Amino acid sequence: MRSFLLQTYIMVKISFGIDISKDSFHVCVKLSEHLNDSKIKGVKNFDNNQKGFDLFLTWAKKRIRENSSVQFVMEATGVYYEDLAYFLYANGYDVAVVLPNKMNSYAKSLTIKTKTDK
Repeated sequence: MRSFLLQTYIMVKISFGIDISKDSFHVCVKLSEHLNDSKIKGVKNFDNNQKGFDLFLTWAKKRIRENSSVQFVMEATGVYYEDLAYFLYANGYDVAVVLPNKMNSYAKSLTIKTKTDK
């Protein structure tokens, strides 16, 4: 009975990892349903402009489940991330902008030796 109650309260977490550059941004969606269980649920590229932002939000909304925790995460890459971060925030989403050196240190703490964009 205890394990049933524990599983009932585990929240679904959806993370959108965004790698952004001057002209485009690449998104990877990760769904975490159980402790230590996560799956990649999609990857897609978009133009780094208003039309790309609108297409991205439409695409993202199709992947968001009701009653789930949603977060958009991106590295602070020059000024290229700013418009998208403000756009997502203005649409009511949690946005985390992480300094690249912090991301690198976190990856090292997980003993990840190489960084791949995907």
